Amino acid sequence: MATVRSPPSNRSVTNRQKATLALWLALMLPALWWAFNKTTVRSDLSLFLPSGATPIERLLLNELNEGPATRLLLLAIAGGSMDERVFASRQLAQQLKQSELFSRVENGVPSLSAINQKPLFSYRYLLSPNIDQGAFTTERLKQALRERLRELHSPLPSPFKQLLPADPTGEYQALLSQWLPASRPHLTQGVWS
Repeated sequence: MATVRSPPSNRSVTNRQKATLALWLALMLPALWWAFNKTTVRSDLSLFLPSGATPIERLLLNELNEGPATRLLLLAIAGGSMDERVFASRQLAQQLKQSELFSRVENGVPSLSAINQKPLFSYRYLLSPNIDQGAFTTERLKQALRERLRELHSPLPSPFKQLLPADPTGEYQALLSQWLPASRPHLTQGVWS
């Protein structure tokens, strides 16, 4: 007579599966905890740049990581008509300025606040592109004063006329001219568009 063997119990398979799952979780949970606590996620694209070989390259990389560009926020307004976008842009800029959460808000009109102008004016001789060993010779000073005199005779208003006694060589003007961008964003009704 043949004996009939009963199929394996589903209960024993289930117990084995539970034990395997419990063991797997016991191993995975500490591993996941460690991974979440030890993994540092950075969205800094400068990590893909080569390390700086020269001091100038290291300075540039440092500025990319920690300089003013890291705190720059650009906003765009889309949709609606041009007049509506201009109005929205002006309103947004005004509200951002009034919030005092931002140190500087630009909206198409370049401006140097008195706070920003004071150090530039104080260090104009150190920063100016025109200063060299012969910058303060008698001949160069005469030439600079002749240029200032020509500017004073001009019928066009100049914001630098009032600075003549403090800056007779015009180094502040030269400094600001050097820093003007070669091209500017397109303006519509006085705001960037």
